[in-house]
Amino acid sequence: MARGLTLEDILKERLHRCQSHTALNPLYMNDAERAKLESALGHNLSSAEQAIAQVTTALMLQVGDVGVELRPQLTARLATRVFRGETWEQVIRREVIQGLEAFCGMR
Repeated sequence: MARGLTLEDILKERLHRCQSHTALNPLYMNDAERAKLESALGHNLSSAEQAIAQVTTALMLQVGDVGVELRPQLTARLATRVFRGETWEQVIRREVIQGLEAFCGMR
């Protein structure tokens, strides 16, 4: 229990913070689950809005002025192809360039 607060005060504050949580299928995470999500995204999360923004960013690929949304299944498969000594960024950069060169008949 927080120092100086009664159980009633804690419950009152919690109920006040959660009064707008009215979803039919809400997502609740414990600290361990939140830590896994933060680790996967590489960012600390303090709100649902921040989590949505980070997931959206993680699923977007920007090439010049063109934004491409990647399906979660594709990002998961790509992650399995980042081998030792490479970074996600290096793999994406290499594969995008090779794919565009192949499309243009340069490979």
